[in-house]
Amino acid sequence: MARSVLVRASLVRAVLLGTTVLAVFTSPFTIGEASAKVGVTSAADGDPLGKPPNENERVLRIGIDIQANEVVTTGTNDRAHLVFLDGSSLTVGPDARLTIDKFVFDPTTKTGELAVSAGKGVFRLVGGKISKTNPITITTPSATIGIRGGITIFSVTQAKTSADFVFGNNMSVTAAGQTQVATRPGSQIVANAGSPPGAPTMIKQGGLSAALGQLEGKSSPSSSSGGSGGNADQTAQKSGFSNVNSGQSFNPPNFNQGLPLNSNNNVTTSVLSNTASEPRPGLITPTSPPTQPVTTPFTPTPSPGPTTNQNTNPPPPPPPPSGPTKTSQTLTGFASGLVIITRGGGGESSYHHGSGRVRTLSQGSTVSITTNAANDQAQGTIVVPGLRGGTAQLELGGAGRSSFADDKSYAMLTTNDPSRPSTFTTASQSQPLPNNTVLVSGGQIPGCTCEYLTWGVWASSFTDPRNSNRSYETIGHYVAGKLTSAVQMPTTGTATYNGGMAGFVRDHGNTRVGTGNFQLNWNFANRGGNFAGGFDGKNFSGTMNAGAATPQNYNGTVRGSGVSGRVDGAFAQSPSDSAAYTLGNFSLNGRHYNASGVYAGQR
Repeated sequence: MARSVLVRASLVRAVLLGTTVLAVFTSPFTIGEASAKVGVTSAADGDPLGKPPNENERVLRIGIDIQANEVVTTGTNDRAHLVFLDGSSLTVGPDARLTIDKFVFDPTTKTGELAVSAGKGVFRLVGGKISKTNPITITTPSATIGIRGGITIFSVTQAKTSADFVFGNNMSVTAAGQTQVATRPGSQIVANAGSPPGAPTMIKQGGLSAALGQLEGKSSPSSSSGGSGGNADQTAQKSGFSNVNSGQSFNPPNFNQGLPLNSNNNVTTSVLSNTASEPRPGLITPTSPPTQPVTTPFTPTPSPGPTTNQNTNPPPPPPPPSGPTKTSQTLTGFASGLVIITRGGGGESSYHHGSGRVRTLSQGSTVSITTNAANDQAQGTIVVPGLRGGTAQLELGGAGRSSFADDKSYAMLTTNDPSRPSTFTTASQSQPLPNNTVLVSGGQIPGCTCEYLTWGVWASSFTDPRNSNRSYETIGHYVAGKLTSAVQMPTTGTATYNGGMAGFVRDHGNTRVGTGNFQLNWNFANRGGNFAGGFDGKNFSGTMNAGAATPQNYNGTVRGSGVSGRVDGAFAQSPSDSAAYTLGNFSLNGRHYNASGVYAGQR
């Protein structure tokens, strides 16, 4: 497989595998004795072994419980996918040894503790509910890793620990009395035995290939012992057991919260001198990659644009309710992301070179989210046009395929409801579209109160029904709210909207998450204004306009820092303001550079 395919696959697969945590346990669970169940084997490749403290060693087949203090070992051709009762999941690669040291979880408070010891091997950990409030700890021969939310891949030998931070709040590595903390996705921290950990560095292109190869392996016949056969990660998605866990939200990096665009993306601390004045881990600010010059700090400045004598910015809104609400409602909005087209046959997959190798999604991509507080379920629809003359409509959620905890915490997978089939439509026909899609909320929008908006991350994989050798893999963000109608739009005055941006970037063959901030100055009477943004270290601006018949929707082109692109936006309402928010999607393109994302802000 081409090196560039492995780069994008590391992110797509991480999302698809890391967000199958949906069902919420309802009874408190605390490990107080060695025989207590802490999780389940959701997939197995080969004959991975588990040794509970008071039982004989046995092969970890699908559905076998994992117990406290159990020792898990794998051989050269073995892999296992374990799901814990809080929704955390752990993929164990070949030639590995792992011990479940401690597991405490109370689903009522959604808090607990998870600690494991990894003696050797390659592993992928996806944090569940415990990691939202307390780091999951992994002890290795040379270091201790702490993970707050998100996804980490780590490789362990007696002499060295290498930890790769894929997504989440932060990842810490402690050794020899010192701690390094990574907050930027795509960062790596290495600790050699007897030495302090090195500073976080960005993973080089293809740097995850070896680890992914060990974790994913190649398809193979089922083993005689009753293993799943084939790829343990793929089987985990099909086994049904991967859904028996919590609704942990996927946590991409936070929106810029007013920090300058050249702030350091990684936080280095010492366990002996950490103070409250140091930067807080998890605050990600957009910068250029380390190999490029750092961008000058940027504050969006309104251009002259349309003017009026009246400023209709409302008084500051009252503080939002304490804690998220849980509402039955339907929100609509914008989807964004990158789409990778692959071609192959006979089990092979080749990267599609040329102009279509990585594309930004059409800005006509939309999302709809419906939540039901009565049954704790959610449903969603993502519409993606512009797929070589076709439009994919992806249906998600429903009974057994979704979890809805509150307005900021929900997740859903491809629906199995026959009344809501996913489809692929062209000018001449509409066909059923089998797909693997996941959508997970991102919680509160940092940098914007935006109490009545929602946002998050989604990923999908499907084959073109017109050509079985062509497949699409997408990964992106979404944002939604109660969109303002034409009759609800103000017709006089001006407003200034400020908020955050998040998206995926393809830069010289590397894929990463980008963040930033923006400002929109809008004239309601003239139905126009100026958009100025700073995203991924690039500053750009342009004029936006809305039509007379659709004053609630606007679009325009932007340019700057060697890129040009397009912004499509709309206004959304709160209970007290018909145009309280603005939200939309954007795309940027330059030489060897593509980016697609969403933005949200308030006035």
